[in-house]
Amino acid sequence: MLLEVPCKDGKLQLLKEGFLQVAAANRRIWEVPCARITKFTTHPGAMTSVNLLVHTTQGIYQARMVTKADVKKLQDLFLHLQTRTAQRRRW
Repeated sequence: MLLEVPCKDGKLQLLKEGFLQVAAANRRIWEVPCARITKFTTHPGAMTSVNLLVHTTQGIYQARMVTKADVKKLQDLFLHLQTRTAQRRRW
C-alpha cells in the first residue's frame, strides 16, 4: 500500500497494484485503476476536511471528509494531474 488515509466512508487507499479505492470494514466501496484517473476536484467540507471527487474515464468517484493534508499527500503522488478546488456557494 502506497497511501492509506481515513475518510468518512472508511479509508482512501492507493495500492501498489495501481488502484485507488475507498474501502470500509471488509468491503470495497469503489475501486478504479490509477491509469484511468483524469483529475481531482475538492469541495469544501467541515473545518479542515474536503470532499474529494476523483474524475476518471469510467465516471466520478467520491471520498468524503478527507483532510486537506491527506489530499496533499495524494496530489504529491499524482503530480501530472490537475486538482480543481470548487468554491462554497453563498446564497
